[in-house]
Amino acid sequence: NVGDIMYDGALFYSKLAKSPQRSIDTDFYLITVHRAENTNDYLKLKSIVQTLNNLSQEKTIIFPIHPRTKKKIKEFNLELTFEPIEPVGYLEMVWLIKNSKMVITDSGGLQKEAFFFGKPCVTLREETEWIELVESGYNVLAGHSEDKIRKSVNLLEGKKIENKSLYGDGRTAKKIIDILYNL
Repeated sequence: NVGDIMYDGALFYSKLAKSPQRSIDTDFYLITVHRAENTNDYLKLKSIVQTLNNLSQEKTIIFPIHPRTKKKIKEFNLELTFEPIEPVGYLEMVWLIKNSKMVITDSGGLQKEAFFFGKPCVTLREETEWIELVESGYNVLAGHSEDKIRKSVNLLEGKKIENKSLYGDGRTAKKIIDILYNL
């Protein structure tokens, strides 16, 4: 009824966001992969890595690699044909989201943050907690199939998020305080 407090936080921290140490081209896809359902399954991770390798031939990929993902890529003897970056802190991640063209992730929270900052999202899962994002057309569930991921990227490429009010107006905390104050 009042909005999503996570949106308030994202707006607040977006003012403090900072670029990661390295120079980054501003025409990039932001990628994260960390869920055990993707990293622990050889066939899923192989398909995701192959898809990212192919996408990197056409678009700059910024991939802050999770330690588990890095370990599993090595363990499964897979190879990234582009250079991932080391994990980043929250303020750097906010900067990356804000400056990306699109987010491709298996993270739950990042799906919402992509929406908060007006970025379409391809979700590397078969389901999501955030059905409203899928229903809005700004998030597409692609799983691990290269074909589905590619189709989803093509569908969302250049898509602008026009109605950001799905999670309120960024004043959720104030509204809650006002309601409590007037009890």
